[in-house]
Amino acid sequence: MNNINHKKGFTLIETLVAITILMVAIAGPLTIATKAYTTSLDARNRTIATNLAQETIEYLINIKNNTGLDASLVSNCSNNNSCYLSKNNSGVLSYSQCTITPDNTCKLYRKELSGYDNDPTGGVFSPFTRYFSLTSTGLPSKQVLVTVTVSWNTGSLTGEVVLQQIMSGV
Repeated sequence: MNNINHKKGFTLIETLVAITILMVAIAGPLTIATKAYTTSLDARNRTIATNLAQETIEYLINIKNNTGLDASLVSNCSNNNSCYLSKNNSGVLSYSQCTITPDNTCKLYRKELSGYDNDPTGGVFSPFTRYFSLTSTGLPSKQVLVTVTVSWNTGSLTGEVVLQQIMSGV
């Protein structure tokens, strides 16, 4: 009787080749998923920043239309002086100068019911910084260029949105 032992199974080389093929097949989709997550996070931050900048321009237009921009606002928030708007408990808007330094008073905090604000009271730290400046355009009198800058830093991702609008009748 012919008794030959036929062992069935995979050799070590076959197993390593199979694992390598599986790793390559898994690595591609994981890389794509990581890129997609990073891109969606950047798009989300860019959308929030654009809305925050537009909100500031609309607040300034509202102040101009209702009470007029006083000369101190225009002079204190001009050129290299950055300012931010804040609301008091009655909803009245005011402005203050802010700094973009380590103490960063232009920093925004997210509040559950009222959105983003510079006041840390009752807010959660956010990655966003918002400030504006007013510059005389040199065009017909009573025109001011409003420049609002919103920047953010989330880990290794940084970004900035700058919106400008000319306001007349200031």
